[in-house]
Amino acid sequence: MINNSTSISLIHTANDYYNSDDYVHALPLYIEILKNECNDAMTWYRTAYSYRMLYGFNSNTYSLYYQAYQRLSTQMPNSVYTKYAWNQIFNVNQYFKVLPATGIRAENGDLYGVDNDGDGRRETVFVHGYYRKDGTYVRSHYRAK
Repeated sequence: MINNSTSISLIHTANDYYNSDDYVHALPLYIEILKNECNDAMTWYRTAYSYRMLYGFNSNTYSLYYQAYQRLSTQMPNSVYTKYAWNQIFNVNQYFKVLPATGIRAENGDLYGVDNDGDGRRETVFVHGYYRKDGTYVRSHYRAK
């Protein structure tokens, strides 16, 4: 959690912009806050919401809402914001078909539609877990086409 006075001031300024629906000014401040390893669920949620208001649904929207949902479900599990973040992940899924029927993450932690291995290609093909001839289990993962 951010705790120095400059960062707290930055959060207050970003929240003021957010509360006045000024997402153009709020979003860069929230992104700066997140760069400082902020784990505050509501800051992640407000960043995702601001991003969606400016840029609509896309893979970045999905990623921000996913990060927000992970924190909200831990920090505020019964909050309306937790439910709303989950609904936004679902909406992005329906709009762009971002997520496959198998779920958000593969067993090895890969995310659908992301360059998980750093080779510059988005991985969109789901590979089910399987056993090799030598008995080694290979966890489910995503691969590029």
